[in-house]
Amino acid sequence: MTHEGLVAFQPNPQHKRAQLVVFTDRGRILYERALWLQRPWAAELAHGLTGQQVAAACDVLGTLLERLDIGGTRLMMGPAHPA
Repeated sequence: MTHEGLVAFQPNPQHKRAQLVVFTDRGRILYERALWLQRPWAAELAHGLTGQQVAAACDVLGTLLERLDIGGTRLMMGPAHPA
């Protein structure tokens, strides 16, 4: 993405070796355009769901993502394959 001019690296004041990845002006414009194009799709996907249903789905997905992130390979391999 750096070669396409979408992102650039900047020094990270919080870390000596890890740099920050930031949008360039072009990258920001393309990202915002992608979000704009995604809105109708997201609206159609959620059509007919109540706010409570969407919130519950977000909670469940958040929990699953946390478990995948914490468990890593063990969850991917399943109980028959100890880590």
